[in-house]
Amino acid sequence: MSEAIPVFEAKNKLPFYIHKAEAEGPVFLSRRNKEVAVVISVDDYNKLLNQASKNRSHMSFLDRVKDFHERNKDLYSDSEVEQLFNNARCKDTNAFFEDNVWDGIMESNHE
Repeated sequence: MSEAIPVFEAKNKLPFYIHKAEAEGPVFLSRRNKEVAVVISVDDYNKLLNQASKNRSHMSFLDRVKDFHERNKDLYSDSEVEQLFNNARCKDTNAFFEDNVWDGIMESNHE
């Protein structure tokens, strides 16, 4: 863990810390001496996404469903997630789904 920069300082010098993240790697931000955020370059972000995608591509369908539920637990209640999957199993349902509600479940590789 590197030395974290207080959020108030980063706010006043954001361009500097963005350049630092691009050149040197992640910049950790703190509030009340507790790390609360990280500034990373787009390249580092894409590497993280690719690694996560590789990890997910080796998951079984049920593990992907569990992962979906875990990643979206603050967006959907348990009963809403159950209803989404029940509606998906029912071929003659007129239920409305958001276009991206299933994103990440079946894909085996993200680019």
